Amino acid sequence: MRRVTDQVILIIYGLILGCTIKIDASLVIALLLAISYLAMMTLADAKSLWRPILLTGLFFTFSIIYPLCLLFSPLIIYHLISRQNKLMLGISLLVIFYLSLQSDVIPLFPTGTFLVFGFMIAGYAVTQTRQIDKLASSLQKTRDDSTELTLLLQDKNRSLRDKQDYEIYAATLKERNRIAREIHDNVGHLLSRAILITGAMKMTNQISSLQEPFESLDSSLGEAMDSIRKSVHDLHDDAVDLEKALEEIIADFSFCPVDFSYHLSKTIAREVKYNVIAIVKEALNNVMKHSNAKLVQLTVSESEDLYQVMIEDNGTTISPNTPTNPLNIETRGIGLINMTERVKKLHGTITFYSQNGFRIYIKLPKH
Repeated sequence: MRRVTDQVILIIYGLILGCTIKIDASLVIALLLAISYLAMMTLADAKSLWRPILLTGLFFTFSIIYPLCLLFSPLIIYHLISRQNKLMLGISLLVIFYLSLQSDVIPLFPTGTFLVFGFMIAGYAVTQTRQIDKLASSLQKTRDDSTELTLLLQDKNRSLRDKQDYEIYAATLKERNRIAREIHDNVGHLLSRAILITGAMKMTNQISSLQEPFESLDSSLGEAMDSIRKSVHDLHDDAVDLEKALEEIIADFSFCPVDFSYHLSKTIAREVKYNVIAIVKEALNNVMKHSNAKLVQLTVSESEDLYQVMIEDNGTTISPNTPTNPLNIETRGIGLINMTERVKKLHGTITFYSQNGFRIYIKLPKH
């Protein structure tokens, strides 16, 4: 935009010089030729060499016929300086000087003097515009580098947050397992021993007045043991890491390679964890028994409202238990029926596909 402004200023400068001499049709023609030169030089490729030479030569040719074209020669000097064509610049200055001397229309003073001043303006404008372009380019590069660095830092921070969240989650699971073991190994054993002692005392007691207290104590200890057992199971169930559990299942599956992709959040309902584990076990067991697959792909992901599980293999043989009609439960084997029942309990949907291998697609609602 700044280059266009510079060139418009130079055209206006040449027009003002022409008004000091005379205003007639030749000045209008010279103005149109200068504008045409400007347009064609602007459209010319910056790396082209012959086009600036051709256009400049044509402009000087018209200057012989219409000497007032020389009033717009600072525009030519501007383009040659901006293109850093020193040879053409030197030749053009000599041609302009020669044509000015041969012309009777353009006096050397004061018009010729102001024309030289126009050359100086053109050189100064090119230099300033070039510096401004370099500063703008440097500023843009700095902005781009800053934006790239900001994105890298944001990605790094996100990775650190994810790692921190995972470490906290892993530490929480570890602590839950430790508490469950402590309760089971210590409190549970003590309660078991107290229940045995109470039972023995009930059997050996001969005092009728103590029967009721012993019954009450035995009942209380039993309730306490049930409560502790339930708490231990809850702690252990919540501490199950679905991703690690699936990785362990895959590690034990040696029939063929498994391509495993896992993209779930850390907070998953206990029922979902255990049913997904059971379904994956059953699916891999079916692959091993009924397929000649060379690869199994297991994908566990989630959307805003759903958990999604995809288990597919590239086997070319189909199990006798494989349904030809995926919607007909009666034609399925017991393994597929078990999967369907598990998914139904979680209010989800399961679909089986038997083209190009065998695929199981499961969708489970989060809420």
